[in-house]
Amino acid sequence: MVLTGTIDFTSYAATLPNLVTSNGSYLFKYLPNVTGIILDGCNITNTANNIQGDDKRQFLFDNMVNLRTLSIQNCTGLTGDVDLTMCTEIT
Repeated sequence: MVLTGTIDFTSYAATLPNLVTSNGSYLFKYLPNVTGIILDGCNITNTANNIQGDDKRQFLFDNMVNLRTLSIQNCTGLTGDVDLTMCTEIT
């Protein structure tokens, strides 16, 4: 299946446990054609199941070369930089 367009996780912000897939990889690895990700208000904390400040393996956008929009407003607990160098279409 090929997903395109924008994926909005806002409705699941308080309950989204993590972005890890069942095989231990990360979700964004499998979304190369998605053009937008909205994670506004996601409860990102320092636990083994969530996106950690120093462990951003869940927050890699290397395969998302078509990404144009990323919204991470009010994502508590997310610290440091997010690498978007591979997202040449981002605005």
